[in-house]
Amino acid sequence: MSGVADVSSTPATKRVDTRGCAGSGADARVPLPRERNRLSLDPRRQVRIVVGRGHSTAGRTAEAYGGRTVLRTFSWRHRNGSPNSIAAVHFNAGNPAEYLVADRIIDGAHPTVSSLARELRNEDLNDVAFSAAAFEYARDKVAHSWDAQDRRVTVSASDTLREHVGLCYCKAHLLTALLRAEGVPAGLCYQRLTDDGESFYVHGLVAVFLEGSWHRLDPRGNKPGVDAQFSLEVERLAWPMRPEMGEVDYPDLFIWPHPAVVAALTQATDMLALCANGLPSTL
Repeated sequence: MSGVADVSSTPATKRVDTRGCAGSGADARVPLPRERNRLSLDPRRQVRIVVGRGHSTAGRTAEAYGGRTVLRTFSWRHRNGSPNSIAAVHFNAGNPAEYLVADRIIDGAHPTVSSLARELRNEDLNDVAFSAAAFEYARDKVAHSWDAQDRRVTVSASDTLREHVGLCYCKAHLLTALLRAEGVPAGLCYQRLTDDGESFYVHGLVAVFLEGSWHRLDPRGNKPGVDAQFSLEVERLAWPMRPEMGEVDYPDLFIWPHPAVVAALTQATDMLALCANGLPSTL
């Protein structure tokens, strides 16, 4: 599958994204030095996530795995604690082995990124424990630009690690690069969110392949009213979907950051200005 879709986006012009986003792009693509977990899934398949009510296990994910079907459960609640309505999300994903490579933005081969990945792995952690440690680092140790009111522009994983600040896209780039550097397949996915039902912005997430399934993670950073967690059983994102307000889970799992996200970040000179009038509003 193609790493990125050939699509354009329109910048948001009405409201500041107080929830947070930010992304990057793709260039020279090189394999990482360590690529464990080479898997033999079908090159393309559709992953269907059915969102259950509350924290129940009503929903499940079905995917083709080595010619057989693997089922896995996902569910979540609205930010206000009310039960989520039943909804289905379809993800188009490639072979997990395709989600192990590096480029100029997901630069897991950069010395500082690969060194941190080895440190977090600590040699004896299994993939799940390492992935949780990498997620918590990206979520907690890197400030969200809007929350910190920090104007510095970061794009790549190494930029974000060096400055310890970035929008949701940048934090997703760092987490993806850390996971790939230690042989854990990880991809980028996106949501279209709104504060008022009229203006929209794109939010960046990460999906990690663990225990035979893709699991979405949100390293945006927690704050009052936001409690994103690492979980392989019940999905814990910063902002679950409100389809009745026009919010969307985009269906593609990208190897590389989406071009609209890359353009927004690379053209920015001020992250706060980007949040105010420049985030992609759609993919």
